[in-house]
Amino acid sequence: MKKIVFLHPSHWEQAMGGAELQISYLVKYFKNMGHEIHFIYEDQGNCVKNNENIKLHPLKKIRIRKKLGQRWFLYKKTINITLAKIQPDLIYTRLYSSWSGIAAVYSKKNKSMHIWALASDKDVQKKNIILSLFRPFDLIERNMVNKAFYNADRIIAQNIYQQKELFARYNRNSTIVPQMTPLVEETRIKKDAFPLQILWIANLKPLKRPEVFIRLSKKFAADKRCKFLIIGRMGNKYSQLIDSASQELKHFRYLGELSNNKVNDILCRSQILINTSYFEGFSNTFVQAWMRKVVVLSMNSNPNSILTDHKIGFVCPTLKELVEKLELLVSDDLLRADMSNKSYRFAVQNHTFEKNISKVSDLMNL
Repeated sequence: MKKIVFLHPSHWEQAMGGAELQISYLVKYFKNMGHEIHFIYEDQGNCVKNNENIKLHPLKKIRIRKKLGQRWFLYKKTINITLAKIQPDLIYTRLYSSWSGIAAVYSKKNKSMHIWALASDKDVQKKNIILSLFRPFDLIERNMVNKAFYNADRIIAQNIYQQKELFARYNRNSTIVPQMTPLVEETRIKKDAFPLQILWIANLKPLKRPEVFIRLSKKFAADKRCKFLIIGRMGNKYSQLIDSASQELKHFRYLGELSNNKVNDILCRSQILINTSYFEGFSNTFVQAWMRKVVVLSMNSNPNSILTDHKIGFVCPTLKELVEKLELLVSDDLLRADMSNKSYRFAVQNHTFEKNISKVSDLMNL
């Protein structure tokens, strides 16, 4: 049995995203394997049921003006004190933040192992130093993240692009571990025949561009063949936009933030997922969608060229192309059925948790 610390700013019961979902899978698996699991996170104040019965270490939230930049490095002392008490054999992080640098330095000094999983293509891209001068905390964050790039024992990449950039910029090798999702039996997938459900799933923030999905919805305002649904945590900037769209568009609904189980239930009944993000690493919603026979239309993200090479989706860089491909899928039942079946087969062959967890275990020497 080993002591494993998951060091991550958010507990999945308080704020769920793709990184938190993948961490939850790992926590439950390694707990069931008999390891002692600790979770260090920033406490958001809402209740954590902790059904997994792991050892929780909530950190009191530090409130400071965001305009100064990212503040994660301010937890350094508390994190180091907590790690010293736990004395972990292994620390796992999954975020571009100073917490990964803190973990890397601690592990190097204390003969522990640090595994860092990248979470976005943006993590390995060149940062704009000039802009950071107006946000001094960002400079501190970046310097501490660099300690993870150079000192993490093992780095996990999500795709080939991240792997190549990591080697080119930091001379670091990495292991690609696909996004994982539990296997869904095909008999459980039941699609609503009419109208077709078009989904957008993410937390509402500028990086994800929900406004583009709403513009797409407006292009189909008179089309009774489909309805448009947004699922995700509301961002402060988007409440007015969502309210206006909900009142103006009869076929549009905002469902709010839902549990992962509810999201998966809706995916089982839906046909198409739209991704409008500027950046992704390997969107967790892609593999959740494929596993439930949902075709993906993406504006910018096409990890490892999977959508196009395996013909399980389309890349649509402009709104015009997005409209054209969506119209094609809505109109052509045979094409949509073929792509949805291919999506499911691809997910089963490449992305099940059961097939990929051994790659993580091997990296952790477990």
